Amino acid sequence: MTEPTMSTPLAGAPKDAPAAVVRLGSRRDGDGLRLQLAFPPGLPWFRGHFPGDPLLPGVVQLKLAIEAARELGPRYHGPRSIQQLKFKSPIRPGATVELRLAVTAGGAAVTFVFASEAGEHSSGRLEYGGA
Repeated sequence: MTEPTMSTPLAGAPKDAPAAVVRLGSRRDGDGLRLQLAFPPGLPWFRGHFPGDPLLPGVVQLKLAIEAARELGPRYHGPRSIQQLKFKSPIRPGATVELRLAVTAGGAAVTFVFASEAGEHSSGRLEYGGA
């Protein structure tokens, strides 16, 4: 099965379903990165999670944060661990969300936050080890 990304369609998705998360924009922010993301209502991730009350699964948010961290440089491919992972408020179909990433701990970690006008949706720290 194809892993969730911001750019590749999911296997088994209906032909009329959006292929992926829509990246509306991005900008570097010091050592970090800010991405504006839109989650079209037809994304396959919303189907069945949960019927009648869809939300973006946490595992998809985590995967998107890990994928985005790769844009910060070659050392940020595959974190050793994930710390302080918190899911605070659901991301619903049709939402536009900012994903903020910041390099911390002398370059050994990347923190991430998914946030919108509704507040913080999730956050965590991706640990990559010593510099």
